[in-house]
Amino acid sequence: MKLFKQLRQLKLTPEEKDKSLDFILARTGLVRNSAELRHNTQKVPFLILFTNHKHMIVGLLIAAILAMGGGTAAAAENSLPGDLLYPIKTQVTEEVRSALAISSEAKVAWENRRAERRLEEVEKLSSEGKLTTSTSAMLANKFEEFSKKADARLQKLQDAGKLTEEQAQKLKANFEVAVKAHDEVLSRIRDREEDREKMKDVVESLHEQASSTIKDRLEHEWELIKKSSTTTLSNVAENRKNAAQNKIDEVEKFINDNADKVSIENKAEAVKKLGEAKKLVVDGNKAFDEGKYGEAVVKYSESHRKAQEAKKYITKVFNLEKEDEVEDSTSTTTIFTTGTPQFRDEIKQAIKDKHEELKNIEQKLKEEVKQAKENLQEIKKQAEEKIKEEVKNNQEENRKGEDRKNEDRVRDQENEDKDKN
Repeated sequence: MKLFKQLRQLKLTPEEKDKSLDFILARTGLVRNSAELRHNTQKVPFLILFTNHKHMIVGLLIAAILAMGGGTAAAAENSLPGDLLYPIKTQVTEEVRSALAISSEAKVAWENRRAERRLEEVEKLSSEGKLTTSTSAMLANKFEEFSKKADARLQKLQDAGKLTEEQAQKLKANFEVAVKAHDEVLSRIRDREEDREKMKDVVESLHEQASSTIKDRLEHEWELIKKSSTTTLSNVAENRKNAAQNKIDEVEKFINDNADKVSIENKAEAVKKLGEAKKLVVDGNKAFDEGKYGEAVVKYSESHRKAQEAKKYITKVFNLEKEDEVEDSTSTTTIFTTGTPQFRDEIKQAIKDKHEELKNIEQKLKEEVKQAKENLQEIKKQAEEKIKEEVKNNQEENRKGEDRKNEDRVRDQENEDKDKN
């Protein structure tokens, strides 16, 4: 268990993280500020291998193994605040995914997704009865942090002309749908007496972000309506209409396929939302026929969002109902008092199982670290051999060069002697 304590204490400083990321990005050919680029091949000879594409991949794989522990990183994805692997989830795997989001659009989408993941953690903790006021406040702050980071990045990319208006609005619309879906679920959780105070910070942060997102959308839609007679908007409206209709068809099938998995009331709510989406298409068609293309774009876009909301809603309530069923079933089982032998046996077995699980993870970590070290030693050995060979070749070239110079001097001397004679 000592290894776990050491792993939990092991953290990179912000400067070390930046330098590590800079090195990887530089070697994978991403665009960076050349003034910030630092080449370390002079100081650390075996890193020469990273300049070769094949060896670079090997090096990155080893770095990933050392940093994330292979399967441990995958297991960390399901962890929650307070779990052993949660720091690996938030400080390692999420940071790696952030670095691997190459396109501008992908970077913004991932920041939005990170914000949404914090809301999912609130929902999961609440369903398990593990949500505390401090954890709720921490996750609310993280949600706000990632939301603002995504907004700032989006604005910066738009200002630099690296995102089209269409791409930007699509990203905002997707996030708005996610926020609304979580708002409905979190509001239901907040209505529970025991969670009311704990949910305060999260719900307030969610409402603030939703208001900001919706405000931006309304401003954009107003600009579209003012330009409602342009030919370009006519084409945009056609595309939005097709997208909305395709989404409606997709969600309608999804609801029908999953109708038996949720309550009648929740299915009815999802169908109601989808009905609103269909009506908005009709309204959009009317505006389009009247030549109000900007208004048509707004209606079709809202229809697309409503259809997405219907799908998100039925997915979220299905998960919530499933958790409620588990809670109800467990409440009807035999309740043991802390003093009974049966209860103590249950506790002992649970501790034993958890200990065995941690032992297996620890052993796996040790094996992965051992394998990584062996691979690293092999690479260093190959690098040293390559360097020795290059040094030997350089020495041979230098010797041949000296021999040629000596031959030239002898020849010059002979010619000089002949001239004197």
